[in-house]
Amino acid sequence: MYQISAVFNKMVLREVLEDLESMGISGVTIVDVVDKDTFLKETTSTVEAKVMLTIVVSSDYYREIAMEAIRANTMDLSVGSGKMWITTVSDVERIRTGEKGADALSNVVETKSKGSYFEKFYELDTPAT
Repeated sequence: MYQISAVFNKMVLREVLEDLESMGISGVTIVDVVDKDTFLKETTSTVEAKVMLTIVVSSDYYREIAMEAIRANTMDLSVGSGKMWITTVSDVERIRTGEKGADALSNVVETKSKGSYFEKFYELDTPAT
């Protein structure tokens, strides 16, 4: 499993998210950020808004398509358009259900509810792909 983190200009966020969604990656965390240079040189002029996107994926396949979705939408921007880095993730746990590993990242999960019946939870419940 991998965590993909990327910081880039907010103006292309919608395109990145649409590409990720079209490739089957729906669990994304987005945080507004300000880089050090922007903070130190802040003036009354407009500051380019940036975001940090974080995605945890279960395989090399999803890592590559997530990186390509980010790269394809940000590489034509000007200097300072962003950076992307990959971190190996040793384990993931879905807090609500206790599922671990790749099962915690899947779009459809089965969990025991009251009694021995199963309920299905769908994409809305997922933190990542």
